Formats: sequence, C-alpha cells, structure tokens
Amino acid sequence: MTSTAQAKNLGKRLSTLMKFAVDFGLLKDNPMIGVKRVKHEETHYEMWTDADIAKFREKWGEGTPQRVALEILVYTGLRRSDAVKLGPKHLKDGFFTITARKTGVELNIPIHPKLLPYLRIRN
Repeated sequence: MTSTAQAKNLGKRLSTLMKFAVDFGLLKDNPMIGVKRVKHEETHYEMWTDADIAKFREKWGEGTPQRVALEILVYTGLRRSDAVKLGPKHLKDGFFTITARKTGVELNIPIHPKLLPYLRIRN
C-alpha cells in the first residue's frame, strides 16, 4: 500500500473514531470535520494479452506449478484469491465446485478439456 492510500485509510478510521467519541459523549466536537481528505488514485492491473500468455507458456513448460496456475486461471476465469484455494476436493462430475471468497456465491465451473492435462486427477 502506498503512503497516500495509508493516509486516506487513516483519515477514514479517525473520522469514524471521532464520530463514535462524539456520539458517546467523550468529545464535544468532532475534530475531523473540515479536515481535507487525502487524494489517492487506485492503480489497477492490466489484463494480459494473448501474446503475454503465449510468452508465459513459452517460459514455463508443462508440468511446472507456474504453468498449472496459469492454465487454471485462464480456463476457469476465477479470481486469484479463489484459484489458489482450488484443489481435488473441489472436483466433482467434471465440474469445479467452489464458493467464491469475495461474493460467497457457489460456483460450478465445467472443466475445460484443455485444462484436463494439467490436473493430476487420480481415479
């Protein structure tokens, strides 16, 4: 986290704390009223192009953990936070069944045929 992001978060938390203090009679006035908010612009990750994916596949051969991770991300469309949780217990009848961490929604994702060679499925 950058220092501007930290300052923005601190300002939010202090505002909440001071409002709480006023509401409970610990302070007469909220000292955070009128304090200028720190400006912080979020930085976002750029999506990979097909060329980026091809370059990654060229660098990391089949069977490497890096390659397996890429193929799972590409062929499931999961967020990274959900993809890292994926394991054999989530495989059932040709689907990955997983509860999305961010939304809490249960996802049933069909296993793409091109992903099968990268999964170590034991019968």
